[in-house]
Amino acid sequence: MTQNKNLVSAFRPQTAGAISYAPLGTKVPTNAVDELDTKFVKLGYISEDGMTKSYDFDSDTEKAWGGDVINNIFNGKTSTFEFKLVELLNSEVNKAVFGGKNVTGDLENGLVVKDTNTEPESFAWVVDMIGKNGVLVRIVIPSASITDMDDTTYATSESAGYDITITPQANAEGVTNITYIQKPKTVAAENAPVASTGGETHNV
Repeated sequence: MTQNKNLVSAFRPQTAGAISYAPLGTKVPTNAVDELDTKFVKLGYISEDGMTKSYDFDSDTEKAWGGDVINNIFNGKTSTFEFKLVELLNSEVNKAVFGGKNVTGDLENGLVVKDTNTEPESFAWVVDMIGKNGVLVRIVIPSASITDMDDTTYATSESAGYDITITPQANAEGVTNITYIQKPKTVAAENAPVASTGGETHNV
């Protein structure tokens, strides 16, 4: 395969927001173009750093007498996703971070967010991005919970937010997350093919 600069891409979030979450067990998409299940809720703006997918490999290297590497023993791999949710006044953002049972009310009548010491709730997550030439990239994480969270700074010089790391749980096949990449669906041609009936033509 020859080099192709059109296959090199940076990524931006979809207009309505890149990261969505839903209750565990919600039907997840199986491609990059279908609409999400209505249970998914978008979490608004993410900080300009975007999202980072990290890998932690657990492996041991065996060496022979003399120092030659003779075997690499693979013990497992963990994938994590880190991003900063900056819509701190958004009730859904707070529910995703602190759990639905710990967030009540609304901005109009008063939003109450309880920070407890309970185990973080697991959710289904979807990340929707747009690459070069409008190619759609979607990462589907059927089950993940928050496993780390950086400090939240309240100041006049920067936007406060929740910088979280989520860690997916593997399914029965050992899959933790799936990335779908696809060109967007094209709009149907304005004029459909025509068929001749006598001396006239009609759209079909």
